[in-house]
Amino acid sequence: MLRSFVRPAGKVAGRVRVVAEGAAPKPEDFRRVDEAIAQAGPNDPEVAPWFENYVAVARERLAFDLGFLREYSPLGARVLDLGAVPPVLCGAAASVGFAVQAVDIAPARFEAAFERLGVEALACDLERE
Repeated sequence: MLRSFVRPAGKVAGRVRVVAEGAAPKPEDFRRVDEAIAQAGPNDPEVAPWFENYVAVARERLAFDLGFLREYSPLGARVLDLGAVPPVLCGAAASVGFAVQAVDIAPARFEAAFERLGVEALACDLERE
């Protein structure tokens, strides 16, 4: 996922050095992500600890990604979320008004969450299919 813009910042040992630029996520993006987190839990309770750890670690990045999408894509645009489990970002994007198509190797792990979030999920092994 896109986390920030990069721009050339000079050369280091024959390579172009880049620096990341980007604003902190906006409160509205955090709110949308938090709402999606509340609906995006797994079907299997044994996956719950992994999900809780994921959202604790990725919450800020997900809010940044949602803000990036809102800033640089027209509202209502079609969005393809590859590797969409857990469906937090695609759920947040759908709640804002994007037309989201989710693809994951095993979306059934979060089937009820995709339904709650109103996002269609397709199964596909991106490395083999």
